[in-house]
Amino acid sequence: MGGNRRHMGSIPGKSDVGEPGADLPPAPPVDLCDDQLRMASTIKSFHYKLQQRMTTAGDRTCTQETEEERWFRLIAEESEQMKSYTAAMHGIATQYWDPQEDKLRDGGQTKSCVTCPPITTRVIPSNDAICVTKRVRDTETVVVGSACERQRAACLRHNDRIKYSLQCVTEYFLGICRVPPLIASGDTNRSTCSEVADVLSCSAVAGAVYYEKLPLLASSSVKRWRRTYYDTHGRQAYPYEIDAEAYRVLLASERTVRDGNTAAPVCPLSSSGLVTTGTAGGTAANYMTMSRTEACRRINLDCPHPRLLGQQRVPPLLVLDIGSCYGPFGGRIVTNGVLQVPLAVTALDLSPYEGSGVIKADWLAIRFHDSDGATGRCSCDDEGCISGTTFDDHGHADCGVSLVRWCDEESGKYEGTGSARRILSLARGAFDVVFFCLLLSFLPHPRLRYRACLHAYLALKDGGLLVIVSTRTQGARRSLWVDEWIKCIEGIGFKRVHKNVMKQIVGLSFSKQPASEVSGDDSVLCGAEAWVERMMNRADALGGLRTIGDESPW
Repeated sequence: MGGNRRHMGSIPGKSDVGEPGADLPPAPPVDLCDDQLRMASTIKSFHYKLQQRMTTAGDRTCTQETEEERWFRLIAEESEQMKSYTAAMHGIATQYWDPQEDKLRDGGQTKSCVTCPPITTRVIPSNDAICVTKRVRDTETVVVGSACERQRAACLRHNDRIKYSLQCVTEYFLGICRVPPLIASGDTNRSTCSEVADVLSCSAVAGAVYYEKLPLLASSSVKRWRRTYYDTHGRQAYPYEIDAEAYRVLLASERTVRDGNTAAPVCPLSSSGLVTTGTAGGTAANYMTMSRTEACRRINLDCPHPRLLGQQRVPPLLVLDIGSCYGPFGGRIVTNGVLQVPLAVTALDLSPYEGSGVIKADWLAIRFHDSDGATGRCSCDDEGCISGTTFDDHGHADCGVSLVRWCDEESGKYEGTGSARRILSLARGAFDVVFFCLLLSFLPHPRLRYRACLHAYLALKDGGLLVIVSTRTQGARRSLWVDEWIKCIEGIGFKRVHKNVMKQIVGLSFSKQPASEVSGDDSVLCGAEAWVERMMNRADALGGLRTIGDESPW
């Protein structure tokens, strides 16, 4: 479960930035302020208590325990306080962080459709393959002319944790497509079938549909290819050529894992159809195919693959939301402007909000099992998904395989009936995305944060995305903490994709690199538990993910 230590207590209507003497919005009712401050106090005090109990030298049992054992004991002892913490987190998030105008009601369910980019950013010069973007400060991006606008702007700042996470997913898997105009079926100017074939086979046709921004999953490889192309042909590649190369890169990554052969022939985008996905690259390749097919449908063109137009649903992205509390990502949809992709969310929390449907489990105690062919447990019922089942690569229910199992802590047998504590087991390498929204800032020790990231590596497909949102509470003494975290997490086997510093939060995202590409280390392929324990002996486990709270004298 995640938490925020700094902006919890900020009062709506009280400006964080602005010119001296600027008009402030009317003060909210006293009871409203008191209610928010009460919830903020509950959250902060619980953070303080966990941090103090985790690090104090006065606890007689501390010297007898590892940090992980101490964590399990503290969470068990603080179970009642956790319920109060959960209620406060739910209240402050839903009442003060989530603006209702960003939500659409559909059949009684909350659904949010996020396209990219939802927030204004500026590009910072970088030598990395993927540019770093930083959100422009509120004084530069939001022109506030009234008290209501200022209050709404403050609310949007607090909602960044959700919008930012969805933006990262959109940019990484979908990119941004040019949206073609809809053409009526009786339009005499509709394109011919031969023109359609040219477009889909990446021939140069006026008005061809192509990506304005490629999925970041393929961008680094495409960037290198563009340089080589220019050296070879003496000109820049055309957009449709770049699109085709991006698709080839994504599909090649899938075939590398499936066949172990990087030289396997790659079908062009126009005739590929959908592939069986075992990596994030294969997932993104499918979305490219479906995006182009949907673009054809929009401009009323004859598609060479009409079966794709009849898809009952777009295959969902398989998401783990860790520290979910009340399941804010359930029912969400991301879009590149053409294709709408639902999120199939498996949400976990130490103490879920009552009635939220979030699974009660400790992420640090998670186990992993191999499950060939499994593709996800879904909880987004409004998209036709059935809780507790899995989905094949075309989004159809497959009740024979589950990504979520329960096992007995002592015997290790699934569905154990003994008195021992039951442990959740997840299918290894089966998820496209893992969200850590305010999770790492909640955990009170560097080793716990490091273990959480190790488990994320095991849960993700090759090329999968880890999104981290943390609070800006480090202070001047820890001014370089973001770079330290990036270095530490990349040492596990990730590669940084996003780095965004916002007013109240810091956002990072990382792609999982195949184990064979991480310094030639393939020991993770042998056994999950043995690999985790070996990684926990590294120096980074103790000092790589530190916060200012870890250094406080209690």
